[in-house]
Amino acid sequence: MSKQTLIIRWTTAIILLAHSIPGMLNGGVNAFGNEYWQKSGLDR
Repeated sequence: MSKQTLIIRWTTAIILLAHSIPGMLNGGVNAFGNEYWQKSGLDR
């Protein structure tokens, strides 16, 4: 694995984590999931 590929992989991982963790902590992911399932008629 080249050094450039490693940098790209780390950068991508950091960006994905920076965008996903706040959404999990503030309930945004759960709210989106609940809204999606309710619109499709498959709510709990």
